[in-house]
Amino acid sequence: MTKTRRSHRLAVLAVAATSSALAGGTGGSFHLLGSTGLYPSDASADGRTVAGYNTSQFWYWTPEQGLTFIGGISPSAGGAGSAGVSDDGNRIGLTVLNPQTGKTEGAFFDRTTGQTSSVGN
Repeated sequence: MTKTRRSHRLAVLAVAATSSALAGGTGGSFHLLGSTGLYPSDASADGRTVAGYNTSQFWYWTPEQGLTFIGGISPSAGGAGSAGVSDDGNRIGLTVLNPQTGKTEGAFFDRTTGQTSSVGN
C-alpha cells in the first residue's frame, strides 16, 4: 500500500471516528484542518481528538482548539512510529530526540499540561 493511499484511509478513519462518536443524536461532522500534508494516524475513543504528523513534526486536532503542532520528530523526518491518542484524548504518543544521547525515543504529550515526557527507547 502506498503512503498516499494509507494517509487517505487514515483521514477517512479519523473523520469516520468523529462522525460515529457524534452520531448519538447530533449527527457527524466533517472538519477541514486547513493545511495540506497532514497524516492523521489515531483518534480518541469519542473521536474528538485526532493526532498525526506532517513532514517535520506531530500535531493534534480538537473541535475546540483546532490544529495544534506539538513538535517531536515525525516518521517523515527520521522518527519512528506514528501518533497515538489515549482513549480520553488527553495524551498523544510521539517520537522525540533525546539531546543527551542523540537518539530518538518514545514520549507522551499531555494536553492538560502542555508538557512532553520521554519514556525512553
